[in-house]
Amino acid sequence: IVSFDVTAFIEETVAEAGIPAHLIKAEITETAYAKEVEQVGELAKTLREYGFSTYMDDFGSGQSSLSMLKNVNLDVMKLDRCFVPDENDGEKSEQIMGSMLDMARSLDLPVVVEGIETEKQAELTLKMGGRYAQGYYFYKPMPRDEFEQLLADPDKVDHEGVRFE
Repeated sequence: IVSFDVTAFIEETVAEAGIPAHLIKAEITETAYAKEVEQVGELAKTLREYGFSTYMDDFGSGQSSLSMLKNVNLDVMKLDRCFVPDENDGEKSEQIMGSMLDMARSLDLPVVVEGIETEKQAELTLKMGGRYAQGYYFYKPMPRDEFEQLLADPDKVDHEGVRFE
């Protein structure tokens, strides 16, 4: 992130491909935010100035600090899968995940809950007010042609997505 001009690279690549900037979601891991706070904060700011959305990926997985949410301007927090309750967890996981979603809501910060693998986890996320989720429950990684077919079906894709215009 700090070894070359990421924003210029993304801007050039997007321009060559003819993709509108608002469709680009730049995911920066929580670890990168934690290690290079100032540089990554500047990068996130610059990306947003160019019209790209910035996502903090894997929030809560390692060195996260709530001060990151205060000090870094980002568009979406991706809540790490470690917060998603599974069959072996008690109520604590649900309470933590619910608190994280409540906090993000109070900050007007959209959240993508990562690691949803079962219908029960998807229902719980929705019940807690989570609107966006990703994980194997929905789709597994797929070849490009299958992905393009999926995108062409309006009944299977939220084309509105998390938008900031």
